[in-house]
Amino acid sequence: VGGGSSVATVSSSRGSGLGGSALEILDEERAAPFAGGLDVDDCAQIIDVGAVYSTMNDPQRRVSLNWPNDEWKSKGGRSGWKDWFPTLGAVGRVVHVWRPCHSDPVCRSILDKTIFLLEIKVGGGGGTFFAP
Repeated sequence: VGGGSSVATVSSSRGSGLGGSALEILDEERAAPFAGGLDVDDCAQIIDVGAVYSTMNDPQRRVSLNWPNDEWKSKGGRSGWKDWFPTLGAVGRVVHVWRPCHSDPVCRSILDKTIFLLEIKVGGGGGTFFAP
């Protein structure tokens, strides 16, 4: 995982997506907050499953995100998760970030907040899923 040995704890209010407005990023070695922000290749832990956007990949959405690739989109919501759902404490790697007002449409959030896309690998042959 890039970004050194950082682990971010993602905290937000219900429905605000992974990221929201409160992020606590910890350095595993020092177990203390460090300066900087959560970005691609950092590890993050879900601490509010209500903040996961389970329908962000739904083609029926009136307004939808521009996904960086089709595989992530197909496995990035309830329609691709099937019997799996992100759980409290699940740890994943940030693989993409959508930010409000970004100049690149693939990196632009459709909301007024930053959305992080986590790649979560499920043990026991469960596969790889993506949680926005």
